[in-house]
Amino acid sequence: MLTALYMLIAVGSLVTEFYWLLLLPAAILIAYSALYHLDKLYLFVAFCTPLAINLSKTDLGIGVSLPTEPLLFSMMLIYLLSKMIDGRIDKELMFHPISILIVIHLSWMLIASFTSSMFVVSIKHFIARLWFIVIGFFLATKIFKKESRIRNFIWLYSIGMAITIIYTITRHSINGFTQMSAHWVMTPFYNDHTEYGAVLGLMLPPVIGFMFMHQKSFMYRFFAILLTVLILTGIILSYTRATWLGVAFAAGASLAYVFRVRTWMVIAILASMVVGYFIFESTVLYKFSKTKEYSQNDYSNHVKSITNIKTDASNVERLNRWSCAWRMFLDKPVFGWGPGTYQFNYSVYQLNEEKTYISTNLGDKGNAHSEYLGPLSEQGILGPVIFITLCITVLYRASRVFLESPSRDQRILALTMQLGLVTYLIHGFLNNFLDKDKASIPFWGYIAAITIMDYYHRKHFKSLSERTQ
Repeated sequence: MLTALYMLIAVGSLVTEFYWLLLLPAAILIAYSALYHLDKLYLFVAFCTPLAINLSKTDLGIGVSLPTEPLLFSMMLIYLLSKMIDGRIDKELMFHPISILIVIHLSWMLIASFTSSMFVVSIKHFIARLWFIVIGFFLATKIFKKESRIRNFIWLYSIGMAITIIYTITRHSINGFTQMSAHWVMTPFYNDHTEYGAVLGLMLPPVIGFMFMHQKSFMYRFFAILLTVLILTGIILSYTRATWLGVAFAAGASLAYVFRVRTWMVIAILASMVVGYFIFESTVLYKFSKTKEYSQNDYSNHVKSITNIKTDASNVERLNRWSCAWRMFLDKPVFGWGPGTYQFNYSVYQLNEEKTYISTNLGDKGNAHSEYLGPLSEQGILGPVIFITLCITVLYRASRVFLESPSRDQRILALTMQLGLVTYLIHGFLNNFLDKDKASIPFWGYIAAITIMDYYHRKHFKSLSERTQ
């Protein structure tokens, strides 16, 4: 009966050319999963995210990523409604330092939206961040109470990513693996190579960690090795210097754990680097201005071009965007211009001597290219302060789980997800993608997993100490 009914609907959709009706069975299945199996739908979203297509780059011109963003929005409504009906909240988890900082982060974004120079833009930006966090963090902490689901989440996202990588490498090979083609061969799944590279960096450490999981089969480790090689190949061929820098930094951080370097020594080294830069700032900038290498196919020169702030248009344009963000902040230091409004307001803050041939006054070529300066201009001083405090807290809690957890697999997960976040946070100095599903799903998913591991890890030791007293 149902089959016959669907056949009639399918024929009707073909005759009327209303092809969306063909998706009715999938829509019913998704609606059923959202109501009764939200955990499975979340994992399905993890798989779909790397394969999602943003319609803004199609003839439709709609700034929606399909199928993930409609799914996330629907899931958020169902999750919030279910919480309002049953009223059951794990208060201890809600008062975890990471949870509190995330609530503060969202609250300040909402306040900055109400004081925004473009209220509609800011409130839409806030709602998008809300569904990323409600599903990516709050729902995920509930799902990740079973540790196996953390691994499933990473595996499913990585498998979806692997399909994208194979597609990208295939197109890249047709175009001779040139640096120019690396900018667009990942479309329509990713807008450009920097977003693609950022997500590859996020996924690399946890996939490497799968090779060292306890009591896993040969096939499990084989597929982990296969995925690692594929992701590394994708990173190399992406020509994304920020990702290379983030991965290198994460590799250095991993050595600090291997050799058990004290926390105070790490802080001292980082502080010395910052102080050294300001002491020798003029010398450093002079050296950078003398760098002649620019982005090209030769990997050695491509790496060297990171320090070229004179002739490399990509680098110079970033300096232009950062300078605009700083000048915007100086004009509105408390509440900022409003979330999501940078691209519509920065043009008047550009100086002629800082512009490049890729500069624009139309607000159609991206944002502030920084996860820290962007919020500074859009949310005032508290925006980046709250975000940085949150990130430091997450990294500290992940370190604690790694150093104290009795479970080897949990230690590996905590360390590798922390290193994945490190690659993105370093990348965040040069680009920002947390307003998009591709980076937001793994970013907030890792934070949720670290939070739940730290929460239950702490409870385990608390109950253990009570039993031994």
